[in-house]
Amino acid sequence: MVARHWDQGFEWSYHHPIARTCALSDKTIDAIAAGRRPEDLDEVGQSVWSLTREVLDGGTASEPTVRAALDIVGEQDVIEYVATIGYYSTLAFVMNVARTSVPDGPALPSRAEGR
Repeated sequence: MVARHWDQGFEWSYHHPIARTCALSDKTIDAIAAGRRPEDLDEVGQSVWSLTREVLDGGTASEPTVRAALDIVGEQDVIEYVATIGYYSTLAFVMNVARTSVPDGPALPSRAEGR
């Protein structure tokens, strides 16, 4: 989601195959690539998707979203998710400014293709 949000092709090409080995469906990966909420996520996935979407869109998350995430995954995981969002956002900024080339692999579709 972070790679998609910041249009970071290197990170997308690197993490796309990992997502597939972690049992994310092609349908879920395609939805994320298009910037849409995946339809086939379980309760944990839905909670993490909502938290991530709000943090990326506004730098914070609403009380109901945070409360739901805390109830579903716990405080430690919520903190780790937000730290990971921040880390990969920073990495995306650096690679986007450095014009890091994208290796061979699945390309990140442009935002226009998915919307």
